[in-house]
Amino acid sequence: MALNAAQKAMVARLTRETVPTIEALPRLLVLTPEEESLLSDDIDTWEGIQNSHVIYKGDGVDFNNKRKRIEIFYRVRTMLGLPFIPYDFDVVGGYSMNVGHTVRW
Repeated sequence: MALNAAQKAMVARLTRETVPTIEALPRLLVLTPEEESLLSDDIDTWEGIQNSHVIYKGDGVDFNNKRKRIEIFYRVRTMLGLPFIPYDFDVVGGYSMNVGHTVRW
């Protein structure tokens, strides 16, 4: 099963790449059925939480949609052979670090 156009667009969005870049990835053509299933699951999860910024920690619960998006971002980029970029990368001003400050270049 190959990715459909909507799935390719979602992969582009979640990896911060363009659709033509995603479509041109050689790795996309040789995914195993198991990898395609995992990728499809990640796409579905991302689609459901992409605009949800809920964080709840307490009462034995640690719920954080940003953490889920970060995990999917790195997992999909790695699976498709895309180069590493920091999740908190800000193209205009550097990248934001989790310790609360921004590195400028």
